[in-house]
Amino acid sequence: MSHAMGSSDTVGHDAQSSARPQATGMRYNAFKDKGTPTPVIYQSSVPNNSIGWSEQQFFNHVGVPSEQDLEEALNAADGSPEKIKQILNEFIMRQRAAQEYLLQGMPKGAMFQALMIAMHNGRFIAVRPTGVAAHPGIESGSPTKAQEFKNKTSKEMDIWLCNEIGFNDLGAVVHYDPRVGWSSSDADWEPFPKKPDEPKDTSDLAAMQQYEQDLAAWNKAVEDAWLEKRAYIENVRKNQLAGDLDKHRVKFPESDAEWAALRKWFVSRLTEYSEEDPEYRPDGHYANQVHLSGPFIHLAARPDDHMYGDHDLFGFGMMNGDGTGTFVLDTDTAGQDMQSILQAATTFQAQHGGIWNWQPDTAFNQNIKNVIMGAHSPPNGEPLIVMTPSGTVEPMFYIAPDRLESAWKHPEATKWLESCYSGTPLLAAMKSS
Repeated sequence: MSHAMGSSDTVGHDAQSSARPQATGMRYNAFKDKGTPTPVIYQSSVPNNSIGWSEQQFFNHVGVPSEQDLEEALNAADGSPEKIKQILNEFIMRQRAAQEYLLQGMPKGAMFQALMIAMHNGRFIAVRPTGVAAHPGIESGSPTKAQEFKNKTSKEMDIWLCNEIGFNDLGAVVHYDPRVGWSSSDADWEPFPKKPDEPKDTSDLAAMQQYEQDLAAWNKAVEDAWLEKRAYIENVRKNQLAGDLDKHRVKFPESDAEWAALRKWFVSRLTEYSEEDPEYRPDGHYANQVHLSGPFIHLAARPDDHMYGDHDLFGFGMMNGDGTGTFVLDTDTAGQDMQSILQAATTFQAQHGGIWNWQPDTAFNQNIKNVIMGAHSPPNGEPLIVMTPSGTVEPMFYIAPDRLESAWKHPEATKWLESCYSGTPLLAAMKSS
């Protein structure tokens, strides 16, 4: 896009030169094969004006379907005026839905800066969407989550599971046990037992029998804890949140599907707490870097500020002539330069290398990576936000082992459209066409 081309060189350079002095300290980057030390970013630049106003032409064109896709669709219309009209209307709805999805997944300033870097360096940048609740915190200059922290950012379900999290805290990184009775002031609280690991030698019948017994006992304990929590939510927490319910800030789970989703999140938080809590204790991995304030994880360097979800860098690579992308390892010089610029870009605040390059060293971390890969693959995943060297921002799916494809090439994948206001009429139009 011509309106984005003019400033690509200067922005790419400025991001690298002006932001680096704000980084302090060095840390081991586990996402790099050689463990390259990288800056710990805990300061960010608050824009003096709104880029949404200064770059209106660019943001008006975010999510526009490619000319190639439009041409192929029109050719299939065989000159029928009615079909052509239908196709053009559908493409207008496509752009609206894609624009909503992209902008609700990434603050404008970070998106524009990443695009400039992609254009300057000739490689696409693929990013996992960040929850919209985190955008105000990120844009106000709060620190974003560093790669070491496995704790997830808070969402509406956490308000039901933790009495110390409120509506205004959504988007912050949290650490809590969702069981009834937990309090951040109880230093002696014991985490839930960790889920039993399957024996490496599955042919060992005795070991497998013991594992199955331990797993059954663990599952029963989880179910008992959940049933107690559900009763608490129905009889106590619902009354505590009456004001938020009246204002439609939160929704009480009513359907079986909603309760199932809340139970799944309960188990996820339960497992997360048992896995991560030792790291916050004295001599733990995080002990010297963080300050726990209630259920919130604050950096020791920014003890009064919540930490929010970062723009989770998925990877970068080369675009192909057919509109697909191919991921490139970050071990070459160009990849290292790209990574350095992204980490030094304070508006983007890249906290780690691309997750695609990560080589996990534990079963727990490998599972995290597998879940992330699947979360952005069709048919049930949601697209990545991809800034391309040609100046476009597009929703694209990850296709194992190393490809990106336009989300529009996978009409069977509808979850991401269901999250957009304009996605509902688009899905109806696609179904009737």
